[in-house]
Amino acid sequence: MQDENLQKIGNSVHVLKNISQKIGNELDEQAVALDDLDQEMTNTHLRLNNVMKKLAQAAHISTGKRQCYAILVLVLLLLIIIILFIVL
Repeated sequence: MQDENLQKIGNSVHVLKNISQKIGNELDEQAVALDDLDQEMTNTHLRLNNVMKKLAQAAHISTGKRQCYAILVLVLLLLIIIILFIVL
């Protein structure tokens, strides 16, 4: 009877060992996936920061004197194109 109980305990320990190894393998795979996700998030964050900087620059350009100069240049270009279209 005692040998049977020891055998059952041994079998249970073996099953638990297999389960714990599978859990360990799954955790290793998940750690790799999380590292990949972290790298992708970092890259996305950097790209978003660059876009935000460019938007801030565009907003800065579109204010004040620079906006007036840009409009003036565009109007002059439009007039030149119209004159060339009429002449040719």
